[in-house]
Amino acid sequence: MKMKLSLSIYPIEAIRLACYNLSELAFFFLEESDLQMTLVDIKPKENNLKEDIEKQFIEELIACSVYIQQNEKNKGVRETLLKTIKETSLDPPVEEVLYLNEEDLKFVD
Repeated sequence: MKMKLSLSIYPIEAIRLACYNLSELAFFFLEESDLQMTLVDIKPKENNLKEDIEKQFIEELIACSVYIQQNEKNKGVRETLLKTIKETSLDPPVEEVLYLNEEDLKFVD
């Protein structure tokens, strides 16, 4: 069965990731029909039912799309954290060095 997917709804990264995640159940063949649509041809492996794989593929596609969308939203936060870590780890605060003289080392009787 061929499924026609809109690239404006599902990013190509999500489509590829969903195909990869279900590659143990079926063969997935991607074909770009134009810049807005992608065709996914699903060929089940062994005794897997095509209808079950199609349902799993749609569920996986939605999950991958949400993951990619959340990843994009969190990109700024991640970059800010890494920048802060980098800035604070390269220039550690200089600790004050204590120099002791003989007077400081004498014991009080």
